[in-house]
Amino acid sequence: MKKYLLALVLLTGFCLTLSQLGFGGLPIEGTWNATGGDTNFAWYLTYDFRGGQYTLEGYPPLEESGTYSVLYVEDDTYTVLISPEDEDPYLSEFRILEDGNMMMSSYSASGGTKYGLIR
Repeated sequence: MKKYLLALVLLTGFCLTLSQLGFGGLPIEGTWNATGGDTNFAWYLTYDFRGGQYTLEGYPPLEESGTYSVLYVEDDTYTVLISPEDEDPYLSEFRILEDGNMMMSSYSASGGTKYGLIR
């Protein structure tokens, strides 16, 4: 009986870990959009996060795809390693806002950027 209880505890812990690592449908999974600009210039970004894979499309013309890994979760903030194909990886921080939207901050060797993303 003790063996079965120990196995159940270990399996539950393993499933919780997988959920935290993105295999259980983290809130960041799905399609997110950001737009901006002024009367002279407009831009947009569309991220799609699914099962450890992501794509990024935007304007001015931008296409990127690769993998992502959740490194750390604290409350409503997810620290994610974004690894584009054939490029250096970079860190992004996603914070789920009370209205269900998300704020993304990216950090690379060239500096930081911040976007407000909506579904």
